Amino acid sequence: MKVSLRPYSRFLEAILAVFLLGIVAGEVVLFSPPVQTHVQTLATTAQIERVNSDSTTLEVKITHGTADENLRLVAFPRPPAGLGYRTVFVYYDGAYPTASVNPLASQGVIDNLAGELLIRHYPRSVFPMSAATLVDVLRRTTDASSEAIVAMTGVMPSNTFSRGVDLLTPWVRAGGLLIWGGATIGYYSGVEGRSLATIPAKNGPSLGESGIEQILGKGIVAYPWASQRVATNRSDAASAFGLTYQFASAGIKSGAALARGGKVLGWYTDQYSSVTFLPVARGGYLIFGGEVLDAALISRDIAQLLASGVQYGSGQIAARDIRLSDLRETAVVRWPLPFGASTSGVTFIAFDPRPDGAFFYQREIDV
Repeated sequence: MKVSLRPYSRFLEAILAVFLLGIVAGEVVLFSPPVQTHVQTLATTAQIERVNSDSTTLEVKITHGTADENLRLVAFPRPPAGLGYRTVFVYYDGAYPTASVNPLASQGVIDNLAGELLIRHYPRSVFPMSAATLVDVLRRTTDASSEAIVAMTGVMPSNTFSRGVDLLTPWVRAGGLLIWGGATIGYYSGVEGRSLATIPAKNGPSLGESGIEQILGKGIVAYPWASQRVATNRSDAASAFGLTYQFASAGIKSGAALARGGKVLGWYTDQYSSVTFLPVARGGYLIFGGEVLDAALISRDIAQLLASGVQYGSGQIAARDIRLSDLRETAVVRWPLPFGASTSGVTFIAFDPRPDGAFFYQREIDV
């Protein structure tokens, strides 16, 4: 008698299918990012309750779970032109030298910054950039006002800024925002495939101190560079947003920056600033004035500034910490601000102040 093997084949196929489904399900669980599996219990929103010429009161609604600990509220008069979210390009090219940076930290900024901006619901894209792409973006000045370049390398490629070449200044003046870290901007220009030590200082591509003055202007930087000089006082912006970058090695002068209409955003000494915004024509420079040693920490600071747009604001910055265990699961907090609302309203931000906090909420509140 001939026995059919079809039922056994179907049985084996069924077992195999269940086995494969189990493997797939396991991989999904194993490789799913924590942010996708975490249940968000913290939420907030705000509106203006009342406003007059010298004060504003916000009504802030907060919902939280038992595991949520702290919440920081930040508010400042909204800049007249709004936040101006920008497409972000992060420059790093391993074929070019760096200065006063940990190369691994400089290279790691792209991934860390993209993640930090994602947490903050940043609405524009973040792209890695090589030296060739940097040239293309700087030449496209018509798009400068909607773009930011992050360069935590301490060295500009010689085909963008060097003796007889300056693609940077026209791009910034047209509206671009350059975010810089490492050796003082303008001092070094790098050549592909060569270390700075092999490039002659005399008649080479680097302009030294004259390059700094060409970009930032005279009187902004005090020489010489002081390795790992640490600033010890926090600015209002650093306190409000939890900015941690403290190096002031490049000697960016606080007073000179303020006199130029700039802002001290990080930490400072009696002379120098660690994070400084310098407006130039329609654009500006956001300078981290020293070494780049930790990609995660500096990326968090950059993300706080890019998302909030506080460098473009004017007037006071108000901040308040709330211990959530003191509130009911849903509560309303009335927060008096020490300033009247500008004609364009108030920027309100709430976030988890822990270094690994994943909650961030921002709203532009109209008057």
